[in-house]
Amino acid sequence: MKASKHLSRRGFLALSAGLAAVPILAACGESKPQVVEKVVTQTVEVEKVVTKEVPVEKVVTKTVEKVVTVVQQAPQRAPVTVSMWVESLSDVDPVFREHEKLYSKVRPHVTVKLVIMPWADIPVKTLTSLAGGDYPDVAYNHPELNPNWVAKGVIDPLDPIIASDRTFEFSDYLPGPLRQFQLKKQLWALPVYTGPLLFLYNRKLLEPLGMGDPWELYKQGKWTIETYDAM
Repeated sequence: MKASKHLSRRGFLALSAGLAAVPILAACGESKPQVVEKVVTQTVEVEKVVTKEVPVEKVVTKTVEKVVTVVQQAPQRAPVTVSMWVESLSDVDPVFREHEKLYSKVRPHVTVKLVIMPWADIPVKTLTSLAGGDYPDVAYNHPELNPNWVAKGVIDPLDPIIASDRTFEFSDYLPGPLRQFQLKKQLWALPVYTGPLLFLYNRKLLEPLGMGDPWELYKQGKWTIETYDAM
């Protein structure tokens, strides 16, 4: 214990050397650091991105709806020849000829053989042809001839034929001319043409008869066939 209290010369020197080093370290710790600016150049590889516009073709498909009218061709029909007898009228003959051409245009397979004859020949030739079996396909009829032909049974009513024809329209005909061919609630012919009938009279000659004025009688609804016959 005693030896520990006394410091040897060698130990003192060692301790002094250790303590002497402390101020030096302290002085180093308290010294101001110096700031040195240094420019450092560094080469850095940069990735280069190049944008280039490239034309692109784009295919666009568009569906277009188109309405197409398909005209169905009518089947070819066998050629037919139709004979037709008509009354000769100077003003109407060109009209019959025109009808002949128009009908062939509408129905190209039909050839119309038109025969125009005087009025006086029609009744005789028509009945003769019917009796001999060589009659026309279409015959001329007249309101004056119609009752006689119906009574003789030489013509047939048209009602069954009209009923089977979906294209027939009664509105295509004037009611008055149609009624001229109606008998026994049946239709025996179709009107082709019509026109007004003019009744001319001398009023001074009719006045002495005391039967009245035809025009006044007509307005009263009293102008009849019987009145006409009586005059």
